[in-house]
Amino acid sequence: MFTHTSFSKEINWLVYDFPPYYIIDDYGQGMGRDEGIIKLLDKMMPEHTFNFMYIPGSRLIYELSDPNKSFCTLSLYKTPKRQKHIAFTDSSSTIGLPVSIAMRKNDITKLKISADKPLSLIKLLENKDLMLGAIPNRSYGVEIDSIIADTRPKQLIFRPGNNVLESITKMLVMDRVDIVLGYPDEHEYIAKKLGLVDEIISLMITETPKFSEGYIGCNDNELGKQNIVAL
Repeated sequence: MFTHTSFSKEINWLVYDFPPYYIIDDYGQGMGRDEGIIKLLDKMMPEHTFNFMYIPGSRLIYELSDPNKSFCTLSLYKTPKRQKHIAFTDSSSTIGLPVSIAMRKNDITKLKISADKPLSLIKLLENKDLMLGAIPNRSYGVEIDSIIADTRPKQLIFRPGNNVLESITKMLVMDRVDIVLGYPDEHEYIAKKLGLVDEIISLMITETPKFSEGYIGCNDNELGKQNIVAL
């Protein structure tokens, strides 16, 4: 799609369905938090031209891992697995609340879960009747990723496609999954959008850091590394 030389001053940003960080087709389109940061970078880097490509979130890592392409994106978890294929900035580009889980309020009452303090996701999944919903190819941090990898396949549902967290949240209300992974502001945004504020609640978990750091990631090639230096 894009043609570059070693002297290119273009940065091609991948933008995907990740509200409220990127808002593609919902109320507030183009006003996501990370879109705002990219706009600030654009003002700070007048010598560069910023282009945008919209993709499903499930394709993000695939596109960034292709050494023959030239893309960048914001707010990526930096994991050892990703660092083998993606070039990252040394400093984080965003800082936010850590990953949390969303559950139905009636299940929280039934399981006698206290919503006022973090709970262990590992201990929660010891209840073999609970189904965990997650997004494929998305990292939730090293420890949560490890928990997902160790979870029984019968307790795990991955949902691909567009607006994935919204789809999984709908599955939560329909009792098809019982636990949904995401960020607190994601859960809040989707609950308000779907009119589910009185039905689901976001809970903090103990297996996460106090805050999450997101980095800028680009394809691991000459141009990608130049963009990382410029950013």
